[in-house]
Amino acid sequence: MEPVTEPPIVAAPESNFSKVKEDKNASKPVHLVRRLGLAECVSITIGTVIGSGIFISPKGTLLNTGSLGVSMIVWALCGVLSTLGALSYGELGTTFTKSGGDYTYLLESYGPMVAFLRIWTFFVAVRTGSVAVVTLTAATYLQKIFIQDCQDLPYISVRLFAAVIIVIIFYLNCVSVPWTARVQVILTVAKVLGIVLIIITGFVIICKGYISSRPICFQ
Repeated sequence: MEPVTEPPIVAAPESNFSKVKEDKNASKPVHLVRRLGLAECVSITIGTVIGSGIFISPKGTLLNTGSLGVSMIVWALCGVLSTLGALSYGELGTTFTKSGGDYTYLLESYGPMVAFLRIWTFFVAVRTGSVAVVTLTAATYLQKIFIQDCQDLPYISVRLFAAVIIVIIFYLNCVSVPWTARVQVILTVAKVLGIVLIIITGFVIICKGYISSRPICFQ
């Protein structure tokens, strides 16, 4: 008798259905998941329009103009200029519905070279500079909570505190978009309340007759 041998195991061929499914998944474009609601979008817009420099620039404007009336005129003209810029961006946003902001507007209007130069300068100089100013402002005012008099803060401590804030914000943006949105809402509410408080305090001081361009140091 001849020995009985087991038949060779032949791998089953892949079904056409799995190949079609893989091809469909490979051809699908990648989209960003929408995780920001109305409140988060409004907070981002308000936080972008109302920069943290508003807590520092009024002092320099008042000192350089030397007059309360002239400084108010300067602020009014800056408000008109900002309004025109906002209207221009609103028209651009409704004309070009693609995402990308300035890059998309310049790409559609002037080509890839101008759009690339814009986004390159934005990351190298513009955005980095604005982040540095914002974090230095936050570090300065947070440290002034513990230093009640009007003496200047140590140079190194302000810079180190600002660096810590940048690292925390960077980590938060990388870890979770919803948590970043919640922090943005909280900071925007705090910013608006702080501005309202400063405006009310300013009107009270003006009504008391203090209109000098010299800053007030509250002890």
